[in-house]
Amino acid sequence: MKISDQQIEFINAHFHEGISGAELEKSKFQELNTSEELHYLSTYWNWDNGIKDWH
Repeated sequence: MKISDQQIEFINAHFHEGISGAELEKSKFQELNTSEELHYLSTYWNWDNGIKDWH
């Protein structure tokens, strides 16, 4: 299944390099519903140093 332009725009708007921990919202992450969305997020946005702990 291909990820839609709308899904890409959502991810790019809410998860991007330089986003602060205060801006990163767990609720936005929970809106990702498909494996394609999660794959896109993990492929293009990899925070090796960590961001906010969502546990």
